[in-house]
Formats: sequence, structure tokens, C-alpha cells
Amino acid sequence: MTTWGELQSQVRSAMLNDTLPSNYKYSAESLLLYCGMALDELCAHTAKEVEVVYSNQTTKTTLPTVSHYKLDTDQQYELTVRPYDDFINTSAVIAVTNGYGEYYDRNPNRIISARGYYTFPDTVLRVNPAPNSDYLVVRYFGYWTHPATIDSVLEIPKWAESVLLYRISIHALTSLGIQTADIRQWTSKGNVDQNPLRTQQEWMLTMYHQMLNQHARQQRGLFYVPRE
Repeated sequence: MTTWGELQSQVRSAMLNDTLPSNYKYSAESLLLYCGMALDELCAHTAKEVEVVYSNQTTKTTLPTVSHYKLDTDQQYELTVRPYDDFINTSAVIAVTNGYGEYYDRNPNRIISARGYYTFPDTVLRVNPAPNSDYLVVRYFGYWTHPATIDSVLEIPKWAESVLLYRISIHALTSLGIQTADIRQWTSKGNVDQNPLRTQQEWMLTMYHQMLNQHARQQRGLFYVPRE
């Protein structure tokens, strides 16, 4: 698994030519911010698949892909990851009793008397009626977790790491490009000189889209639809 520290080193050495620790052009804090921005933007193509299981356990257990929480009766459940996109159309809520799963209906209009579910605010799941079951399984798409330290492990697919390199670099070049633009250089003909960093960004953006489009976009709308 790749850590943020490893990816940050690749950004500095392979993309930004920023390899002198005593005189970095880009601070670690800035690159961390750009990484978070790039991860959020990646969700438009591929978001994080999340599964949360609310059960009758009295303690919470966190596993790599599944989190277990106590099954409450107040019909409201905190979602562990902020949903991405339209939760109602890209999610599934299943009440499991004795191994048999029964899907809740979607309730986008939040009709109080209707059996179904919706989110409000976007990190709180509300179901009606309260589940009388062994488990409540919630599957949906969410934002990727931002790394907090250099040891944080990136959750994204392996193929997305090289895509992220380009997106982080595009954001990083923005600040230097603005500085260059402020110089207001002029050609001998009196025209504003082109900003070379902007040209570099445009090339990186082209590469970013080419590499991203080599992989199929998630078909989230039908991913969790129950099969009859």
C-alpha cells in the first residue's frame, strides 16, 4: 500500500523537480492540501465504495472496509464517510433478519409516513420505520479519506496514483504561475509574453485526462440496485 509520504516524494522528484530539502519550493502543508483537492476531484470518476453495518453490538469494531455500530431505534444513523454525489440514487439500505435481506425504499421527498430512507444533513441517514432486524447494512459511495501524515495509507486504486501525481502537480504550479504572470513581461511587439508555467499546466491537464480516461468511469446509478 502506498503512503502519502511515498507519493509526495514522487510528486517532488518526478513532476515538480523540487528535490532540495533545504530549499523546497513547495511546503509539505501545501502539497497535502493539493492532495486533498485531487482526491475530491477523483470522485467524479471513481469514488470510494463504503459499507457500514449497524448491528446489536455494544462496541464499535473498525475493519478495513466495514465498520460495525450499535443498532439504534431512533431511526437516525451517522454515516462514517461523507457521501459523494446523489446518495438516494447511488446507495442501498438493507435490513437483515436471520440472514434474509429486505431493501428499504428510497424516499427522496422525505414523506414522513412513507417507508424508506433519505439523508439530512448529508452525513445522517434517516430510515422509517426503525429497523426491527439483526443488522442494517448501508452501501454507498463516498469521498476518499484525505491523508493526515506522511504515514497515511492512500485508499485509492493503484492505477489512480499516477493520475493523482498529475492533478497535484497542476495545483502546485498555479501559485508559481501567478507569480510569473505578475511580472507582466512583454515581447518586442508589445504583446504580453506567454506564461510558460500555464503551458506546462495545460500539458499536464491533457495527460491527466488521458490517463484517467484509460479506466472505465464508475456506473454508480445502478451499482446497488436490488436484483429481483
